[in-house]
Amino acid sequence: MKQLHLLALLVAAAVVSVSAAVVRADVWGTADVTPNQAWSEDGTAYVTPRAPFPETETRLLPLEHRPLAAYTIYRSEYPNGLVIVFSSETLSGTVPFPVIGGGGASITDDRDTHQEIPDGVVFWFFN
Repeated sequence: MKQLHLLALLVAAAVVSVSAAVVRADVWGTADVTPNQAWSEDGTAYVTPRAPFPETETRLLPLEHRPLAAYTIYRSEYPNGLVIVFSSETLSGTVPFPVIGGGGASITDDRDTHQEIPDGVVFWFFN
């Protein structure tokens, strides 16, 4: 009986662990991005995800201009996340960007074309 009880506890713990991992997998949403410098320059930006994204607190994230491509961003290099700007020609003020949230060691956006998000994307690591 004790062995069955122990087995049931282990199975329940595994289910909770897997469920938590699924909730923290890559999640898409929208975030408001406000740079601390001109949109045409690299620097930092205040990023506030909109509900129902799992985390909605404002963070100050690095902002980098990069070519339109697929990217894998690593938590070890950007512990909280990163804003990538593909094109800043028409941007001014606060702009909504797509945000990809993940809870692991990296987040991959493997689309090689971003026609639906031509300006950029936010990578957000969950706490």
